[in-house]
This record gives sequence, structure tokens and C-alpha cells, in this order.
Amino acid sequence: MGALPRLIAAIALAASISTVASPQFIQGTTLSQPWPLTQYPGAPLPAPSKPGNTIIAGVIWWSGIDVVSDSEGNSYQLVANGSGAGNNIRLFYAHDIDAGSTPITVYAVQFVEMHVLEYSGLLPGASFEAFALGSGSGATVFGVGPLNASDAGDLLVGFGLNLAGISGAEPGMTIRTLDPGFTAVAERIVPVFGAATAGMSAPSPGDWGMVAATFAASPVDADAGDGGGISPAPPEKPLAVGCECSHASFAPILALVLLGVMASLRRRNRPR
Repeated sequence: MGALPRLIAAIALAASISTVASPQFIQGTTLSQPWPLTQYPGAPLPAPSKPGNTIIAGVIWWSGIDVVSDSEGNSYQLVANGSGAGNNIRLFYAHDIDAGSTPITVYAVQFVEMHVLEYSGLLPGASFEAFALGSGSGATVFGVGPLNASDAGDLLVGFGLNLAGISGAEPGMTIRTLDPGFTAVAERIVPVFGAATAGMSAPSPGDWGMVAATFAASPVDADAGDGGGISPAPPEKPLAVGCECSHASFAPILALVLLGVMASLRRRNRPR
């Protein structure tokens, strides 16, 4: 076999073996603590979760927040610990979750606001990559970064507060949970390898704080798919310029182009 046919075969094999799953937002909820701050109820997700998915929880409190748990006994890790506008802002996650037939309820030892989001398509066991923190005062546009993303298609989640309220997210980000008070969680699917940012906007200048983290997408067998399960509506397309597909998705097109070139060369070289 010549060099060109071997190249074509290798490209086709790579395309058939692996690709990268696109992280999908499944569901989310928020919970504000009623005054006085003496009871700390859990935040139940709207529907049952799928085993193996990831839950990300954002919690705000005036002092330390050390424990997040849920009704299925999943283990939560602290991935980003920031502060701003007189509050602690923390981001936790639980990967490869256990889930039953009833919605998972997430608890924090103390909180003023809590956001809970479920995602599929994240790398099992080791999806957390990097984090960034930021805070300031008198801002209508605020954010953090850049954060490292190991590959195109990774998930970036930003958890922000502004005492003047949250009115939107920077281009390319989608707000997934929004509390009527002053907090929100927004996401983007990172379009290209490298650095990415997270940002939000407020209706008027206010003191703010934000934490953000990136999570690696899970590789999947291109023939087997992602195993089915919940089929959520796809997230809004990011406005940022760039390609969200994996490099492997171009391999079949390149193989066809090379096959066409070979056929053309053969026709030219036929004896007349």
C-alpha cells in the first residue's frame, strides 16, 4: 500500500474510533433562603437525574461554606472559592452521580442563594480543569478569566453576583439559572482550544463577584453514541466566532477529497 492510501486509511480509522461529546445542560434550579436565616431547606431539581451525569452547585453565604450534599449521597468537591460584594461565592461539583427515580435534592450547610445544575457529556471522574476568581465595585459589565480549556467543546461555567442585579451574559454565554435577586449561572461551550472568559452584565453599577470553572468534555465512541438517556434541548449556539466540532469530524471529508484526487491522478496516468 502506498503512502497516500495509508494516510487515507488512518484518517478514516481515527474518525470512526473517537470523537468528543458535547456537554449538555439537562436541568437546573435556584433557591433563595427566606428571612430569618435559620432554616436551610434543600434545592430539588425539577426531574429525576441520569446516573453518571454531573451536578454543579453554586452557593453564596456571608462566611465559610464547607459542606454540600444531596439526597442520593453523592460526594461534592469544592472547585472555586471566591468572594465579592460582602459575600463568599463558591462552586462545587459532583461527578458520576448516583440517581434514583425521584429528583435529587441538594443541600448546603448555610446559604443565602443556591443554584443547582445538571450536565451530561462531561469527562467521568476528572472533568474539572481550571478556575478563575474576580470581584469589584460599581460595574455594569464584569467577569473573570482567562481560564484554560484543554480542548474545543469543553464546558465553562460562571457563577456571578451583582448587588444591582443580573441582566445578561457576555456574547457566547447562555444564562441557565437566574435568581430574581442578584445571582446567576451562565455557561459557554468553549469553541477553540486555549483560554476562555466568563462575563455578565448588570442593569446599573453595582458591587460584584464571580467564580468560574472549566470542565472537560467526555470522549465517546462515534459508532456507539453517548448511551442514550435524557435528551435535552440543545443549548443556545454561542455567539463567539469559532468551530465547536472536534478535529475528527473533518476526517471523513478530507478522506473523500483525497480519494477524489487519487481517482483524478489515475485517469490522467492511464495509457492512451
